[in-house]
Amino acid sequence: MSLLILVRHGESEANVNYVFTHDLEGFPLTEKGRGEAGNAARIISGLGISRIFCSPVLRTRQTAEYISKETGKKVIIDQLLTETYMGKMNGVALKLKLSDMPVGKREEMQIEAWESHVERAARFMAKLDHDGRERIVAVTHGFIIKSFVGAFLGLPEESIYGVNIATGSITVLDLGNRRIHAIGTYDLRRF
Repeated sequence: MSLLILVRHGESEANVNYVFTHDLEGFPLTEKGRGEAGNAARIISGLGISRIFCSPVLRTRQTAEYISKETGKKVIIDQLLTETYMGKMNGVALKLKLSDMPVGKREEMQIEAWESHVERAARFMAKLDHDGRERIVAVTHGFIIKSFVGAFLGLPEESIYGVNIATGSITVLDLGNRRIHAIGTYDLRRF
């Protein structure tokens, strides 16, 4: 069974300042975020990781480096894991979750649509060996992880609104057996 282990980046300055941003640089991990990244790395380190992918955004690269140091695996940047394109909202501070924004409003603001997220998730998963025994880490963003869950289960966007993917949390998809082992957890002791 191949496992896809999705890790949300640790808390960043964008999170604490409520800034919507797809910028590749800026908004590094906070002290709390560095702790979350280290915690995720320790949890994952004993799972026999074969590869680590991450979004090109700084906060995910920083998180992935913690995992790389614990596992000895190199980090591979993959554009399919990048943050939601924020359109006119890029760089705007707003106390609102992307999923709280009405669907039509997102398109009006030129924010990347749910269907684009699901298509990216499906393309990324299609590149992986579903029947092997790989354990692949992908460090990415909260809404991107929700789109992976949606793509994996064939769910519409509304079905994942209540799913919380906290910073530094781990989601595990069993690609071969088409099961989800964990969503947004900090505890993988049963693996």
